[in-house]
Amino acid sequence: LDSVIYNKKCGICTHHYLRSGSYDNVKPHCCVRNYEGTSKAMEAAGLVKILTRMPERGVSVCTIISDDDSNARAKAQHIRNGGQLTDNIEEPKFLADPSHRKRVFARAIYNLASAPVKVSRVSKGLAGHLKYCYGACMKRYRHLTVEELLQKVYNILEHICDNHDNCDESWCYDAKAKALGKQYKAPPEHCIKKDDTVTYQQLKKIFDQYANLEQMGYCNHPYDTQTNELLNQAIATLAPKNTCYSG
Repeated sequence: LDSVIYNKKCGICTHHYLRSGSYDNVKPHCCVRNYEGTSKAMEAAGLVKILTRMPERGVSVCTIISDDDSNARAKAQHIRNGGQLTDNIEEPKFLADPSHRKRVFARAIYNLASAPVKVSRVSKGLAGHLKYCYGACMKRYRHLTVEELLQKVYNILEHICDNHDNCDESWCYDAKAKALGKQYKAPPEHCIKKDDTVTYQQLKKIFDQYANLEQMGYCNHPYDTQTNELLNQAIATLAPKNTCYSG
């Protein structure tokens, strides 16, 4: 277990600057200001610092489960690959948190649902259904191979076109009803018309972006960061991110 604490502000320094217009001749104090970059790059800088001092402790970080922070992934590479790690430090392999990936996927769908009707016919009901189906597939089939997981996720497009031949009974009500010899009629907002090629192509473009072979490779694992997120939420209730306590 390791951590890095970065502060962009110091209460005493800030108070002195507001009075004098300069950081010169600040009274002696334990200054906590130790970071000057952007807030967006702070997490990546902390990750690089942790990875850099791991060899001193006889530890090597092989895999990191995280959100889709491209800045952190770029920095946590060897210098020859454009990152900030020296050759004696192992480059970690990054995997995606499935819950965060579901939110990223759903955000793109909801952007279509929020667009004017002349631009997109995707409804918010359909967006919510696609979010559920995508999350269900990711949760139930992460143990499969990347190719099999990819096939399962892409089958969601056929599912909303009322083709349930490859659907699984564990999440598809139509497949479950057929297995029981019954008939299930999906709500209209959970489907698209078979001749609505415009909506189909708009959705397929999002699937091509977030459900391709490379992206499924990031999700093909049994891990998640939900415990970390719960801890973050608990801390944020006592120490909100928009409040500075560094004084």
